[in-house]
Amino acid sequence: MLTSQIPSVAEEPVVDMVSWSIFSVLRANNARTHHFVGALLDGEYRVSSRIVHFNHISMIGTTDSGRQYRLKGISRYNKQSEEVLRHWMTVKLAANAMNVTDTYVRMNSYS
Repeated sequence: MLTSQIPSVAEEPVVDMVSWSIFSVLRANNARTHHFVGALLDGEYRVSSRIVHFNHISMIGTTDSGRQYRLKGISRYNKQSEEVLRHWMTVKLAANAMNVTDTYVRMNSYS
């Protein structure tokens, strides 16, 4: 299920994401940004705002919004994630998606 209205960070400062992956996209301003893509525990799928910090040991990342994403289990990209990412890219005028999950999982930290 596609998340249509995302709660504010004040209402939802931390979320757990399963069936997750990390994608790099090219934005309309030619900047490349990275985003969490996956399912939340309630079954809704989401693309995060831009990742600004990621710790591969704790598997917790913080995005531009200030929300923290706790990545649970192993990374997994599925049809629902693909559909949500494709829709998000259309709305955000993004292109050229690349799966960069392995890069994040192997690094010490990203910020």
